[in-house]
Amino acid sequence: MKRPPASRKRAPAKKPTTKKPAAKKPAARRPPNKNAKPNAKSTANPARAPNAKAPNAKPSTPPVSARPDARPDRTQRDPHLGAAPGVLQGPAAYAARGELAPPNPNLTADKLSGPDDIRLEKVHRQATAKNIEMTRKLSQTLEDAGVEGAHVYGRAKDKTSLFNKLRETPGMKLGDVKDISGVRADLPPKPGFENVTRAQKAVEDTFGEAAKLKGNYIENPNRWGYTGRIHDVVDAGGMPHEVQLGSRDISKFIDQKLTTKGGQQISLHDTTFYKGDTNGARLPAHLEKEYTSLMGRIRDANAAGKAVEDVPDLARDLQGFKKAAEEALPAALPDKPAPQLSTKAKVGRAAGKALGVAGVVGGAIQTADGVNELRDGKYVEGGADVAAGTGSIVSSAALMAGRVGLGTTTGGAVAVVDGAKNIYVGIRDGNVEKGVTGAVKSGAGAAMIAGVATANPVLIAGGAVAYGGAVVYENRKAIAGAAKKAWNWVKSWW
Repeated sequence: MKRPPASRKRAPAKKPTTKKPAAKKPAARRPPNKNAKPNAKSTANPARAPNAKAPNAKPSTPPVSARPDARPDRTQRDPHLGAAPGVLQGPAAYAARGELAPPNPNLTADKLSGPDDIRLEKVHRQATAKNIEMTRKLSQTLEDAGVEGAHVYGRAKDKTSLFNKLRETPGMKLGDVKDISGVRADLPPKPGFENVTRAQKAVEDTFGEAAKLKGNYIENPNRWGYTGRIHDVVDAGGMPHEVQLGSRDISKFIDQKLTTKGGQQISLHDTTFYKGDTNGARLPAHLEKEYTSLMGRIRDANAAGKAVEDVPDLARDLQGFKKAAEEALPAALPDKPAPQLSTKAKVGRAAGKALGVAGVVGGAIQTADGVNELRDGKYVEGGADVAAGTGSIVSSAALMAGRVGLGTTTGGAVAVVDGAKNIYVGIRDGNVEKGVTGAVKSGAGAAMIAGVATANPVLIAGGAVAYGGAVVYENRKAIAGAAKKAWNWVKSWW
């Protein structure tokens, strides 16, 4: 028995509405058109065609990463090359990550108070941290490239070396120093320096445009005969790194320690040419000439795939040269001269010492006042004044001795203690002004301590100014009275 055909009912048409529906269901597929040609694409409605464009639309430019001739966008995968687009940047980003912001590239020696300047401390901390990162990155890069036997190590310039570097050339800026951080890969000998060439290509592929060739000293030795290495400057993470790739034997030769008759040691490299002049231990001209010649012989041996120990004549000559160099050294190495300071730095140091003397005197007076308060039973005020007075003496003495970090930290602690005393007295006596002044002092001291911890001169200066201002405000009546007495004394002489 046949069933009657089901009646088809059309759904009522929806009324037009301006309100956008919350969720749109996918439209039901239409049955296939039996009269359509196989694989024919409908062009009746361009809006329904896949990937359709408006008739007058301009062709879109493919992204850079999609072009076959473009460099890969390494900022997406390499944290050393900076933040990817859309990522929080600037001081806020560094603070959020617990990092120090990049150093000021326009900093010059004339703007520094000396090697112990807090800004150089900041640069040294950054350089040390970035150097560790770059050392690990280079090790991984060479391993991935199949470069075998690489010994990778690094160092960051210390504060004194960096300050002297800036002083050597008047007007030199921090951004001009390209070896604040140095990383070296010592490689075993391979015919034609094949492994050095491979390492260089790996650095270029990994760091892209951030890597700049400084010098190929294998093909073009410098004027002092330095050879056997390729140097790159890699600007990564806001810090320039000098990356040295090359002969392990060259490193052993130039970095070997020479011993004076007095038992002092100095590296061979530091006794030659301008470095020898700087250290007061320059080798005679004939030994410098032999030094250059021996580096060339080491390069030639390595280019043939041989190490120094594989060439008996070369190994013997290197031993003989070391003995002759040690004989030529002075019995005792001269003391390194003190760093040359600018006039501005000298004036600043003199003013700091004068303020240090005043701080010692003021600290002693405050300590004595605290002792008297303790005798009178004012244990909180007395204990705070004794602690703050003693801290002032230590802080001032440290600043006079050039121990800026210790002096500033202790000074910040003094401000915190002094402010806490004011807060206590303000709460006890119901003196709002006293309590607010104490809060400002404690906050200023905390800023100074944080400034030392993060090597941030802005925090240190801001905290010092805020604390000084609070002290002046607190003692404004006494200061005004003293000024009036001084003015009356001056008038009495006229």
